[in-house]
Amino acid sequence: NNKSRADTKMVKNVFQFDKIEAVKVFDLPRDLLILNPENGRFEAELDIIREERKSKGMSLELDPENDKDVEIIRNMLKGIHPKNSERDGAFKKLYENIEEVASKTGTNGQEEPGIITHDGILVNGNRRDTVMEELAISTKKKKGNPLKYNNLRVAILDKDVSAYDLWKNEAKEQISQESREEYDYVNSALEIKRGYALLTKKGLTDKKAKDEISKTLYGRSVKDVESYLDFLKIADLFLKQIGKKGQHRYIQDSGSKTGEKGIVTILKEVAKQRIADQKAGKDDEEIAKWFKAASLFCVISKRKPTISKGGKTKKLNFGHRDYRRFMSKAMATPETRKRVLDSKAFLNVKITDPSLEHM
Repeated sequence: NNKSRADTKMVKNVFQFDKIEAVKVFDLPRDLLILNPENGRFEAELDIIREERKSKGMSLELDPENDKDVEIIRNMLKGIHPKNSERDGAFKKLYENIEEVASKTGTNGQEEPGIITHDGILVNGNRRDTVMEELAISTKKKKGNPLKYNNLRVAILDKDVSAYDLWKNEAKEQISQESREEYDYVNSALEIKRGYALLTKKGLTDKKAKDEISKTLYGRSVKDVESYLDFLKIADLFLKQIGKKGQHRYIQDSGSKTGEKGIVTILKEVAKQRIADQKAGKDDEEIAKWFKAASLFCVISKRKPTISKGGKTKKLNFGHRDYRRFMSKAMATPETRKRVLDSKAFLNVKITDPSLEHM
């Protein structure tokens, strides 16, 4: 009976049982909905949260029905902690957009329905729920009517939906080119890898799995899918080399406000070059030395070192353009490449040396 009253008479296309189905959209109280603690938007940051909880003797997993853990999830979605300036800016933009629509229409400002599992977990709509929570609080402080932010329109998936269909619904909404707020590149790569693992576990070949993912992510070609997976392979090799295995958060937020891009862009180029070197039949030892040089550059890029001269402190540039200059000069010919990679100074550098991170 309550469900019939909440029926909006709208439908939303979702993935269920290996096909697209139009399912009903309901206007439900937000206190019935549960934030997704495994949200792909902050997959890379979860390692930091788990380390913090481990040091305090707490359960590593977040409980979306615990108020303190809900606050942690919301802070990740907002880019507050772990700090993510790109996500922080995107959240503020979403907040302003919903607030503006709400003001003009007298509604809660929600334009697109979210998606939830049969038991109420938000597959898509976690940030919108968080915006509604903030708007309810701020509106109450202004003596307005916060009640209009108490509900969220959502499509409800079938109780027997598969793990892969759940992945498809999240990925299609957040990684497709038509997505308005795509995950950052690292989390997109991690999410694609998760889908790839689900498909290969089902018995699909490498080629068929990549093709299926491409079809799910509208506007993303098989080549795009391969680029994400190749990037993640290189990122994992890099993190292992510098003693930070699995810590994907390390390679995020590394660019600058001037448009100079950091580790993510550099590693994309490293991935392409490594594949090209392997196809060209270059010696494994030489490729390993070159990769060490590229990894060293990335570590320095992350730290953004400075020098002091004449009483003034100046930042040194180690962004993606500088990486290209380094490669075009130091690695331009077999002779210059050998001179750099076989030098005592380079061979004696220990890339896991903590002092490198405090330059």
